[in-house]
Amino acid sequence: MSTLELGLDTFGDVTHGPAGQPLSHAQVIRDVIAEGILADQVGIDFFGVGEHHREDFAISSPETVLAAIAGQTSCIRLGY
Repeated sequence: MSTLELGLDTFGDVTHGPAGQPLSHAQVIRDVIAEGILADQVGIDFFGVGEHHREDFAISSPETVLAAIAGQTSCIRLGY
């Protein structure tokens, strides 16, 4: 019998705030870190972040973002 595992991934897409303005890359990265922490808290098995060097994606150094998540989680597997 196999077990089902759930995972999430993101490139840190730049999203928009309540007034419709694009969020700063710093805010998007803070949001991704919070999402990784929440994923751990609700029992998600894996959280991955990708690397992109375009204006519409905030994560250009996935190792740094993963390190921030790893410092605040205990069970989730992280990767890129």
